[in-house]
Amino acid sequence: MENLKAVLTPIIDRGLRIVGAVSLAVIAGFLVWWLL
Repeated sequence: MENLKAVLTPIIDRGLRIVGAVSLAVIAGFLVWWLL
């Protein structure tokens, strides 16, 4: 069970980082579009 957690933690961490970056890009793009 500990082995599974050791494998999943970096994958989930990377996934959350990607999701965060994408959502920030979408929000920034929407703000730029809205202001123009």
